[in-house]
Amino acid sequence: MEIANEDILDGLPLGCWNIQFIALMSMVFITGPVQYYNSVFTNKFVNYTCSTNENDLYGINSCFSNTSQACKQYEFVQSEDALYSLEVCMSNNTQSCINYKFNPVKERTTFTTEFSLVCQNAWLSDWFQLILTLGCIVGTVCTGVGDRYGRRNVIRVSSLIHVFSILVIGFSPDPFLILAGRFLIGFTYPLLNNTAYTLLSETTPPKQRALLCFMVSSSFYVTVMLIGVIASFISEWRVLYLALSSLPLLLPLNAFLLDESPRWLQQQGHIEEALAILEKAASLNGGTVKYYIIKNMGLESSTTIKNNNYKSMINIFKSFAIDFFGTNAMIKISLTMPLLWFIVAISYFGVPLTGHHFTDNLYLYMIVIGAAELPISMFGSILVKKLGNINSTTGLFAILVASMLGILYLRNHKIWWIKWVLITLSMNSIGLCWNIVNIMTCELFPTSLRTTALAFCNIGYYIGFFTASYIESVSEKSLWWLFYVVCCISCVIGSLLIRFLPETHGSK
Repeated sequence: MEIANEDILDGLPLGCWNIQFIALMSMVFITGPVQYYNSVFTNKFVNYTCSTNENDLYGINSCFSNTSQACKQYEFVQSEDALYSLEVCMSNNTQSCINYKFNPVKERTTFTTEFSLVCQNAWLSDWFQLILTLGCIVGTVCTGVGDRYGRRNVIRVSSLIHVFSILVIGFSPDPFLILAGRFLIGFTYPLLNNTAYTLLSETTPPKQRALLCFMVSSSFYVTVMLIGVIASFISEWRVLYLALSSLPLLLPLNAFLLDESPRWLQQQGHIEEALAILEKAASLNGGTVKYYIIKNMGLESSTTIKNNNYKSMINIFKSFAIDFFGTNAMIKISLTMPLLWFIVAISYFGVPLTGHHFTDNLYLYMIVIGAAELPISMFGSILVKKLGNINSTTGLFAILVASMLGILYLRNHKIWWIKWVLITLSMNSIGLCWNIVNIMTCELFPTSLRTTALAFCNIGYYIGFFTASYIESVSEKSLWWLFYVVCCISCVIGSLLIRFLPETHGSK
């Protein structure tokens, strides 16, 4: 059944009909870095000192303690001889800060500085990134609804919630509402990403799938580059966030003009609807529809979905276990793929988030890692065609390890350009790994399980995202080298794990 449906797509070359799916996936890819990496600028860490005088925001009449981040202040007492006396300030009497001075004063505004989320409220600032990750994990668990209710319906509902959440973050005067918006952004993104990626894969002929997926993913890298460019001109965090989110605001328009996946319709037994969409595709792309194949699928597909609709909850879990762990081959795939997604995510998110350990110029850093990935992603399909998915990924992991070790060794080296070459090479390598692992997931799991499998794998992916965020927060204090070491160890493990998977390049 699976092969036959792919044969139908073979008769339909890429054309105008595929533009709707390419545009959707491109917008979803643009949304990713906007939400993941905007915190580098919208919630950038800023040094602060406290001011005990509520009318003194600049600390002129304050008694500063001996630390740059102080939540208590030596009590200020006006002396008779001067505006303030150092002897009085050095007394043992302390009091809580009333106001905070963020240094430098002209630094860009952030979520933290707007609401003074330091000291006893610092946990709210930490959750700006963490709650996004939590939402991603919860949303990933729900991604399988695309297999039951259709790719198009899930994309439509998710896009509406996503846009609403963007507006909440951009205009809400309350930090808790902003965090709630961040959670909803995280919740809807895996629903959009996994379902749209599945839809793109199911509407693209297998011979062009790898090339198209690599080309569409280039929008992710362009966005990373543009984040650095746009952030260098906009200092107000809300304006920056809305400017970066402007294109994703068009997601609902695309979603409501979208065709359903003919492969999903066939699998659900809706043969006439699938034929109608395939005929539309053939008229737009100039291909042919193999009617005899899809009509022979009708009876079996209808019977299968009818039986599935009456499963009890217990039977659903049993079916899940059988589908994912019923054979030795599926056991290897189902256990290995989530671990690979976890490993890739640690490096893919960790490299941008830990940029402050590499350079003080974060604008240039984001521009470089985004721009450097763009041409390499175009050649990803060539690499896979020559070496295959498994050998390509193993080699890319090796390059990433060598780059990370080189950065560690040359951290204080005077020849600065070597470090920039290495960080560029590391981001190129992990970006290609990310694309290959995505493609392998769609090719290894059958149509009926594909979005559920992506959700299953994405749990590991977002746990890796959470791990990278946590490592970044820990290394902020003193362990600057921690991410590079974790990256090297995880990549070695990943290069071994992928050898357990079958080669999928060229398979239908």
